[in-house]
Amino acid sequence: MGEPEPKCKGCTLEDFDQRWKILIRNKDFQVNYALNPEVDGHLVIQPRRHVEGISKLCPQEAKDLGLLIRNFCHALQEALNPDKIYVYSFNETPGYHLHFHLKPKSSNVPKDKKGAEFVKWSDEKLKWDQASIEKIMGQIKTAYDRISKSR
Repeated sequence: MGEPEPKCKGCTLEDFDQRWKILIRNKDFQVNYALNPEVDGHLVIQPRRHVEGISKLCPQEAKDLGLLIRNFCHALQEALNPDKIYVYSFNETPGYHLHFHLKPKSSNVPKDKKGAEFVKWSDEKLKWDQASIEKIMGQIKTAYDRISKSR
């Protein structure tokens, strides 16, 4: 793993285990429930080393990232049955490295919230309590473990 950048929020996640709801952490990537989730099942995937763009990933990291995104999309589909799953990355925030959001879109989302409008939308009825988040995380993790072993 490369040296962390001291001012990079992504690099300092290693120091916030209790605050971040981590689903998996391997030698190259971490997948966690979003710190400020906008919908149920909102996940973030990021490299554990400081990487400022997808072109900076080595070929094996890029392959592993693709598989993580694919398998967690399958897990979200199985656990939450959303209508769609948005996968996006902006990486323009100063002090943050490459990361991808996986944001499930359920049937309770207003019909006019499509594309960029959905990316900006937050569910005001979202339950932020630890028990609700841990229940959803458990469903996603169970589905992911099964899927990653079978594919």
